[in-house]
Amino acid sequence: MKRIILILISALFLFTLSLSAQDDDKPSYAIDKGSILAGGSAGFVSVGGDARADERVSIFTFNPTFMYFALPNVAVGGQVMFRRQSTEDDSDTFYGAGPIAAYFFGGEESVVFPFVSMSFIYGKETDQYTETALRFTGGTTYMVAKNVGLTGEIFYLIENISPENSDESVSGNTFGVGLGLSAFIF
Repeated sequence: MKRIILILISALFLFTLSLSAQDDDKPSYAIDKGSILAGGSAGFVSVGGDARADERVSIFTFNPTFMYFALPNVAVGGQVMFRRQSTEDDSDTFYGAGPIAAYFFGGEESVVFPFVSMSFIYGKETDQYTETALRFTGGTTYMVAKNVGLTGEIFYLIENISPENSDESVSGNTFGVGLGLSAFIF
């Protein structure tokens, strides 16, 4: 799975480089046509107590994202999802990847870029199950420098989980927040 994710990221990177090389007009601001966004968000949750099966559960997530602005304000690309979940007795690691599309609001003079995005992620958790997820995100990127922004986001994840040794699947959803950094190449 790690090899597949690395191949997807490499192919996406080469694709965005070839697209930007074809465009004679250089982008003039962060979300202009031809810009590239490399960023991501991270989150941490720790849940415990009697209402939570008497065992503390810690969950760390990291979601790197690479996008190319095909049109001003409109970006397409790929997203990788890494999730590590652990208790006192056990731990599991999930790796997934898939396409992402986003729309950013703002223009050349903007310092704040609100955005909405949608991604589809397919992955596997430590030889136990495969998962598909649809991730809807809304957030804001605040530019702290010409090419760097701080990102805050709210996301809703719809998950479908299929255990390895079963024909049945289960579904669920997750609502959360994330913080991250974005680097824009233009």
